[in-house]
Amino acid sequence: MLAPASQPTETNMTDTAPTTPGTRARALRLRQALTVEEAAQGIGVSTQTIYRFERDEGRGPRIQTLRKIAGFYDVEPATLLPERDRQAIATPA
Repeated sequence: MLAPASQPTETNMTDTAPTTPGTRARALRLRQALTVEEAAQGIGVSTQTIYRFERDEGRGPRIQTLRKIAGFYDVEPATLLPERDRQAIATPA
């Protein structure tokens, strides 16, 4: 019998290096053994939104959608941002 997948944390998501926001989101979904349809339903968005985000298509999701996705996967929204944006947030003004 397989042990349940551990919940990803911000630390192990950034240290294990999926490099784009979409690949990080996909890794989170797969770690929880969810289909795109299950994730979309749980987040409250369309499957197309999940597919496009995971493939890094377009401009990316709106901030409200990004927050929903992050909340669903129990990570900080910054975890799902491009590296340059995460660095900008971390740098004091």
